[in-house]
Amino acid sequence: MATVKITLPRYKQSWDFSREMLRQTFPESLLSQALQEEPDVPEIIIDHPDVTPEALDVMANYMAGKIPSKAIPKLGPSERYLNLPELLPFLYPEYDLISSIVQNTGVWDSPATQTLLIDAVKKNDTSLLAYLLWLGVTPGRSSIRGIYRHHRINSLLDIAIRKDQIASFRLLFSDERVVNDTSIQAMLELAIQTHAYKIIQFLIEQKPDVNWWELIKLTLQVPNFYCPTEDLELLKLLRSQQDVNYADDPVLKKAIMDEKYYIFKWLLSDPGYRPYLLHYMDYIADTLSPSKGTSLREYIKDLL
Repeated sequence: MATVKITLPRYKQSWDFSREMLRQTFPESLLSQALQEEPDVPEIIIDHPDVTPEALDVMANYMAGKIPSKAIPKLGPSERYLNLPELLPFLYPEYDLISSIVQNTGVWDSPATQTLLIDAVKKNDTSLLAYLLWLGVTPGRSSIRGIYRHHRINSLLDIAIRKDQIASFRLLFSDERVVNDTSIQAMLELAIQTHAYKIIQFLIEQKPDVNWWELIKLTLQVPNFYCPTEDLELLKLLRSQQDVNYADDPVLKKAIMDEKYYIFKWLLSDPGYRPYLLHYMDYIADTLSPSKGTSLREYIKDLL
């Protein structure tokens, strides 16, 4: 027989399903398992309160190439009992936002759903973002960016960083399709340039293999004029990732050249510099004109 009858006795209703279509469309389902155990069984009777006629109607429509126009959260118990992961997307309210798109295109991943993904990141709508990523919607494209223009960064991560959307950023970062197409160096560079401090902290916690000195230089080049103490905290964080060459420290020299007194003072609070104070006094004299760097020279004199 080409069909099998599915009966819900408590509702006094039956459906005739194509055996082959049922196995192909819902291979992991309880119904397909029953057919595997008894390939010629004429009828499968399901007398369980979790399995409803609505669920069987959705299954019949799905096998005919039709999907619901709106989310049906009530499908949850039937999906779990019958093991129908194919119906999971229809359980969530986010489905309402994409149902018309999917009905027109016949696929989850399309330019229209990719646009929705971009909007979700811009609005920091983590529920919609997580839903679309779970459905397999393509998470943006990568582009070349970075100080030396040879680092790649995903376009959605680019948006999340510029808006300092840490919740969206974490979701995107957990998607292998995004991470495999992205340079953490480029992410950190952009986060530093846009003062996305929460994202910087998160990325550093991942223990990345990056060029810390370039990131430190960038921090000194793009100061946060509204909150310089944030820059100092960032510098401390970046600085802690590498060994310090007290005798010839490029960070201290950069602070001297730019006359960043608060950075200069913080660096010299480290006793490791004490044997080299006279060396840096000479560097100030060689680098800055006599009219500049007075406060830097006076500070070193007080330490000597």
